[in-house]
Amino acid sequence: MFVSVVYCWFMEAAPSVDNSVEAAVLAAEFLLGELAAGSVRVNGSTVIACRRLVDLVELICTRTVGIFEDGRSFTDEGHVDLSGWLAANTHARQSEGQTRRMHGKVLDLLPGFSVALGSGQVGQGHLRLLALAVTAERADLAVEHEQVLVDSACKLSVHQFGQFMNHWVALCDDLLRDPEAGDEKLLVKRALSLHVLADGTWRLSGTLDPLSGETVRAALEAAMPKRCDDDTRTVPQRRHDALVDLCAESLSEPDRPVVGGERPNVTVLIDAASGLAHTPQRFYLSSFTRDMLLCDATVTSVWLDATGKPFDVGSSITEIPARNRRAVIARDGCCRYVGCGRPSRWTEIHHIVHREDLGNHDLNNLVTLCRFHHRFIHKHRLRLEWDTDGITLAIRWPNGITIHSPPRPQATLANSP
Repeated sequence: MFVSVVYCWFMEAAPSVDNSVEAAVLAAEFLLGELAAGSVRVNGSTVIACRRLVDLVELICTRTVGIFEDGRSFTDEGHVDLSGWLAANTHARQSEGQTRRMHGKVLDLLPGFSVALGSGQVGQGHLRLLALAVTAERADLAVEHEQVLVDSACKLSVHQFGQFMNHWVALCDDLLRDPEAGDEKLLVKRALSLHVLADGTWRLSGTLDPLSGETVRAALEAAMPKRCDDDTRTVPQRRHDALVDLCAESLSEPDRPVVGGERPNVTVLIDAASGLAHTPQRFYLSSFTRDMLLCDATVTSVWLDATGKPFDVGSSITEIPARNRRAVIARDGCCRYVGCGRPSRWTEIHHIVHREDLGNHDLNNLVTLCRFHHRFIHKHRLRLEWDTDGITLAIRWPNGITIHSPPRPQATLANSP
């Protein structure tokens, strides 16, 4: 229905490109109004026709932009290039001129692909992938392989065609004996950015080269814990927590290089008067996050004057002795929350009686918990205590429900008679 209406407008328009395009715009505006009014019946064929119409309009736009650029009439309006003219006169990005130019060159170079695109056998997604792959160095090989490229695009989805083009590029670069072939060209794109947002969260973004991406993926998958019954985290959230665990494990290594006269560390500030905790950027943390951090941290008192300037630094409160830390890890072997079993390398030390309540570093006051369950315990104000056997951990909820975490099983051999 959509295509037929546009076709009728074309047929009624004067035989000129300008009039035909204007007629198509009016037809599209008419159809948009019909959709807004709810007077159009939409089914699968309607959606397919719309998608086909988009591909045709994109193709027409690429061709007209190319002809317009060849005429260089954009200079009459004081623009030095097509990209600037497009950005000033349309809603295009600055890069669109270059993109249209790349697409036009590929369509001129591979007329068979242009025919397939015009007839609806392939789409704009295929064209974008082809334009990225067919560089000046690979142009002759693309002409030689045109039929293979067209046939593959007609048969494959955009995702599958992208994989095919990656393979084709690798083969071409190998034939050309390009010293910068494969991931060598992608290495220059590698980047990682980390910055804090207005609400205190951090944004991590970047681009990894193929091998580095596989390395990070493998490390995150290995660090992601198995899902237990009470774990409601999504996969992205679990991946986030795995990355934090990897970084925390790295910071805990004794051979970390010294930065600013001390080992790398995470600093959290706590106001002694209010008890509020915040990061150096003054983003405040919840009370249970503060309590979780105090379980396994070195605490140093810093006294501030009325203007907020430090005038005295007290001695650090002794952290958990290394021998006690080793002993509790050897005893527990994993996260002691019921059903978790996260290995000890991913755990933190929790004080059963909190340090703020004068809890000490004795073994019977320490237990290993993974970061997720450590936060879980503090958030829900769960109370831990040892059962009468001294080795089974009782986890008590505020509503009175108690669950029991037995120690890790030990293999034993019966005495021979």
